[in-house]
Amino acid sequence: MDNVVYGLINYGNQEISDNAKGALKYIKNDIADIKKRYIALGFHLEEFDRYYYYKEFGFSSLADFVQANFGIEHSGLSRILSVYNRFCSRNGADGTIFVDDRFQAYSYSQLVEMVKLSNAQIDKDIQPTMTVKDIRNYVKNKKKCDVAQNKKVEEKVLTKQEKCAIAPPLLEPDTQRHFDERYQLLTGNDLFIDLLNCLKENIKNVDKVSAIVKLLNNSGL
Repeated sequence: MDNVVYGLINYGNQEISDNAKGALKYIKNDIADIKKRYIALGFHLEEFDRYYYYKEFGFSSLADFVQANFGIEHSGLSRILSVYNRFCSRNGADGTIFVDDRFQAYSYSQLVEMVKLSNAQIDKDIQPTMTVKDIRNYVKNKKKCDVAQNKKVEEKVLTKQEKCAIAPPLLEPDTQRHFDERYQLLTGNDLFIDLLNCLKENIKNVDKVSAIVKLLNNSGL
């Protein structure tokens, strides 16, 4: 193929496959119209990576192939793929070569700054009329607020931990409490006498008392 820089690694392929040639042609066309086709470029670069087409050209990675052939640095490739994955329209879980309708009014440069924002943040605070600098400043301020909020949460947690650390220890249960005769359980004759006295004091009917006493005697207490 003309105007292609080849790497030095031989992966055993005798010639470049038609699929790899076609994929490279798509990438060249996308780059030629990058302002409009940046999503399509991301799509075709990811496809080129997924099928390891760069190996057919003697490279060990997509990043090295792209840098050698198009002068796109690794950081630039990362931005292209990030914008594609974040803002492309999707057919189910699969990305397409088109930008999502809700982001069509934004330029590639704006979308680069918006990659880490949620849709809710974009809908609320970001407008297509904002400059790239405005969006970048918004993202920076949002990051500072998030850091400050996280710091407050950490301080609250540390304060609670400190309070727990200085709290007086719980007293150990007193397993050697002095014996108190008032809590001794009655058994045998003592129990029988106690029951008998209780019956005499609380039941006025003598016949009932006699019957209960007889029942207790027969029970073997």
